[in-house]
Amino acid sequence: MEREDLMATFHLEQSATIRAPREKMFSVLTDYENYPRIFSVFKSVSNIRRDETRVSFLLDGLAITDRLTPPKLIEREADYKNIHIHAIFALDEIPEGTKFSFSADITIKGFLRFVTPLVKRQFRKVIGQNVADMKKAAEAGINAESGN
Repeated sequence: MEREDLMATFHLEQSATIRAPREKMFSVLTDYENYPRIFSVFKSVSNIRRDETRVSFLLDGLAITDRLTPPKLIEREADYKNIHIHAIFALDEIPEGTKFSFSADITIKGFLRFVTPLVKRQFRKVIGQNVADMKKAAEAGINAESGN
């Protein structure tokens, strides 16, 4: 059993309006093979395993499992060393296109918890860049189906 006094947890949220249909957004978010091309902060993806509602893969060493509810929701669990992430990607249809909502609970274990403010700041930066990259890809039509 893990000791709670050796852990720190924080919550992050971000949303954006994307001028693209929800199905296009879901397609971009589940185009795992092209993550390094779509998202500028990622360099490699490997070991992609899929079934009907679940995808597991390694993204820059981060072990990720996504539970898919097409085309509206992705629930993500990710682990890397002493960090655990539980995230929700929600896609809601709106007149302008799609409202993308991201929320995550991030737990830091061990001595890394002492630098939680630095880790939180870095996560905010990465999430902001990922949302900008995703928006650009969806609005430009960059994904596996378009071949761009």
